[in-house]
Amino acid sequence: MSTDTTAADTAAEGIWILETNLDDCSGEIIGHALGLLIDAGALDAYSTPIQMKKNRPAVKLTVLCQADQVAALELIIFRETTTLGIRRWPAERTILERRSHEVVTCWGTVVGILAVLPDGSQRFSPEYEPCREISQQHNVSLAEVYRQAALAYQSDSQQG
Repeated sequence: MSTDTTAADTAAEGIWILETNLDDCSGEIIGHALGLLIDAGALDAYSTPIQMKKNRPAVKLTVLCQADQVAALELIIFRETTTLGIRRWPAERTILERRSHEVVTCWGTVVGILAVLPDGSQRFSPEYEPCREISQQHNVSLAEVYRQAALAYQSDSQQG
């Protein structure tokens, strides 16, 4: 799979999906494995609650990655969980052009991601960690920091 431009400011990108169902693995171990997968370069890693045969509660572990990461990430899944097998298949995803962007709030600078939509419009999403730090330092709610960052972006984009 190759990267092809499909529309203004979007691209189709080939990725792999790795997936396994876990019905005999603790939440702590699953959380630890997810952290290791992200640290090892997975594009995304997450768990979803599911029901298996005989109504057993379980978790589906899903990992999105590049082709050259499949073997290393599968090794982490096998080593860190109780799975006996991993399903995998290629997929494509459409991604937006994006870049880092900063806005200034009354509490300081907030870093976020500026995404360019296919119609050329832009969307700003503040990053969690800078917002969390400001929230703690200034004793304001995280929601208020996000709101002020969004307002700062709107103000900047109207002036520019």
